[in-house]
Amino acid sequence: MEYLLGIDLGTSSLKAVIIDEHSDVFISTSVPYITKDIENTASGFIERDFEEFWIAIKQVVSFYIQDQNINPSQVRCIALSVLGGAFAPLDSNFKPLRKAIIGLDMRAVKESEFIKKEFGNDRIHAFTGQPEIAFWPAAKLLWIKNNEPEIFRSTRYIASVEDYLIYKLTGKFISERSICSETLYFDIVNDRWWLDMLNFIGIDRNYLPEVKNSGEIVGNISIVASKETGLSTETIIATGAMDVVAGAIGTGNITSSIVTEITGTVLAIGTTHRGILSKIPPEIPVNCHAFPNTFFLMPWCASGGAVLKWFNDEFFDDAKQKSTYEKSYDLMTRIASSIAPGSDGLLLLPYIVGGICPESSSEAKGVFFGIKISHTRAHFVRAILEAIGYVLNEKIELLRQIGLNMKEIRVVGGGSKSDLWNQIKADITGIPIATMTIKEACSLGVALLAGVAVGVYSSLEDAANSKFVSIEKITRPIKENRIIYNKCFMKYRELYKSIKHLF
Repeated sequence: MEYLLGIDLGTSSLKAVIIDEHSDVFISTSVPYITKDIENTASGFIERDFEEFWIAIKQVVSFYIQDQNINPSQVRCIALSVLGGAFAPLDSNFKPLRKAIIGLDMRAVKESEFIKKEFGNDRIHAFTGQPEIAFWPAAKLLWIKNNEPEIFRSTRYIASVEDYLIYKLTGKFISERSICSETLYFDIVNDRWWLDMLNFIGIDRNYLPEVKNSGEIVGNISIVASKETGLSTETIIATGAMDVVAGAIGTGNITSSIVTEITGTVLAIGTTHRGILSKIPPEIPVNCHAFPNTFFLMPWCASGGAVLKWFNDEFFDDAKQKSTYEKSYDLMTRIASSIAPGSDGLLLLPYIVGGICPESSSEAKGVFFGIKISHTRAHFVRAILEAIGYVLNEKIELLRQIGLNMKEIRVVGGGSKSDLWNQIKADITGIPIATMTIKEACSLGVALLAGVAVGVYSSLEDAANSKFVSIEKITRPIKENRIIYNKCFMKYRELYKSIKHLF
């Protein structure tokens, strides 16, 4: 028996699944990173040491080989799902020169304005598919150039998390199109690095990896990596995908009528698009899909589950003292379920780390509006859950405006575990919410990509229709709640328009 291993490297932990070639075996696990994100809330810095990702990979491999008694020679292929926008500059020996800068890091607001002034938003979107600048490596490389000149001068390679780990596993410097789409210097129309942007930043094209499709063979595990991980040199490494794209594969999202929604630290939705890119309005982020010559429309918001986590950390200390950290979320959703739809007039603009799509604003802030003396902690929790539902609805409306008819939203990530939150999302959007039997859609997605690479699946469509990809439950909109939420959503949008000039 041979196995396919999919590894999802998220913001706060690594999740992995291993499946067998006959679709009979499924084993999932997760590994927390050694430290929390290094975050300076005053400056907006969010960083992580590349070595922590490598250590977590070694831990998860050890789990499967030692705890699950899987023979290393039976692990046929591995692929990685990674968070978008995270990167680090490397020296000539492929050693990181500093900690990786995570996508949500907001240090490069000033640099993004320089880029915008030089190229203009429309041109940037036409080449890269991205409406927002400050989140992506191009702006942050300019920040390094301006603030860490010694590191910039010493840089010889620039690697995403996936690029770096593929190099650690194989000794080859390879990337893939979906993750390159989130650099702001990859031309997704002409399928090449965008030299105009690289020249503006001052980056040599040779600093960047060779680019392949998702689900392509890179090579075998190197002898060095074999000794470090315990994996066999017979194991193949394949290109994976950016996490939301991987999640789309893991949910069977291969047509424009299905939307994948991930409420993790951020909220991201995506759908498959095989049309002409020039017809996509500049407010909608566009990435390369795992499918060759296909795009992935990906409206997202940096303020997703991060808002609930912030509220949990700051206002539910009592729950953490009485129980476990995870169970405090159960308490939050339980008390929120006692509050009627609309939270008795309490509204939240959830942009605690800026806003993006349909209107990009790194200066946007979080705002609670309509607070009354009768409001309780439960009202605030419910308002948070509803606010993320309104954010989701904004993205859905954008896709509707370009003629897409979404019949189902397939949800994954931590937020999908809440029946209440799924009902709120269904009621606000008016679209059925489907939860998947296998919740680890991102790691499953890249396990399936690994299977495509080595011929276990004849095509990506074949992989996305695997029996591992199945729906567990569908939550349908409640008509009465839908009426209430339509009014709340209009008020939500009016609130943002009324106060955005104050940010």
